[in-house]
Amino acid sequence: MTHGGFYKHFSSKDALIDEACRHSFTQPGGNLRAAADGAKPGEELRAIVDSYLSRRHRDNPGKGCAVAALGGEVGNRESPARAALAAGRERLVSLIARYMKGSDAKERASAFVATMVGALISARLADGASSDAVLRAAKRELYQRIEEQG
Repeated sequence: MTHGGFYKHFSSKDALIDEACRHSFTQPGGNLRAAADGAKPGEELRAIVDSYLSRRHRDNPGKGCAVAALGGEVGNRESPARAALAAGRERLVSLIARYMKGSDAKERASAFVATMVGALISARLADGASSDAVLRAAKRELYQRIEEQG
């Protein structure tokens, strides 16, 4: 796309990022919801973890979680894209909280999401076997949290 063609559609780079973020959340958590819906009762969180912390998700950042892919890019400044990512993150937290028990489910879901997103970013930065090890370790940690809630 030429510079002129770009600005015909978007007023700035931030406007492009904002639109991309909004588009990525037209089906927020769609794959994760589908994973949970397809799981046995009581296994929804494990299915979400398995889907999110998969090699497929790690290896396809353009088709995965926008929070993990773009959070570092837009998270440290005010912009419409930041607002879109924050809203998408909140929807992800709400999805996780739906399957958690206790009065502090939303708070624990926020930490759960932070662990998943951080692990995915770390796995993308690591090479080969180290990357796979990051995914396995994060899964073990999250499975333990699932078990602890009963």
